[in-house]
Amino acid sequence: MLLEADTRAAIQSSPQAEAMLNAFAGRPAVRAAIGAMTAIETAPFALMVMSVGLALRRLAAGGREALPRALRWLRLASVAALVWGPAGLISQGAINSLLSLGMAGDAYWVIPVDLVDLWMALSLGTAAYAAVWALEAGLKAQRDLDDFV
Repeated sequence: MLLEADTRAAIQSSPQAEAMLNAFAGRPAVRAAIGAMTAIETAPFALMVMSVGLALRRLAAGGREALPRALRWLRLASVAALVWGPAGLISQGAINSLLSLGMAGDAYWVIPVDLVDLWMALSLGTAAYAAVWALEAGLKAQRDLDDFV
């Protein structure tokens, strides 16, 4: 299921090729490598969700410093969102390249290009980062005004 659709169809059409790939993918070192490559993709997403949750917790605590404390976590979430898009492409390419070693024929490099998913993740991260920046600028202006008054 980790392979691209056309490669998967070619493997499934040949019982010998499918058995060879299953034997290769069943090795503990290959399973560990696939797990590590999957973590490359899921770790930034998990960090983004966790950071948003911690920001909401800081806001729920209330108080004068609740928003500045929450913005630190939102900034981390926006950076994680910016990393999440390219990390997914890198992870999928690395997994497909690794699995190509277990197929008949020469190993090959896979460099997937999914501009829609990449654009969505980068847009989300950029929008979140810009919102955090604007809120921090507003807080700084408010503090400057409070000091002046």
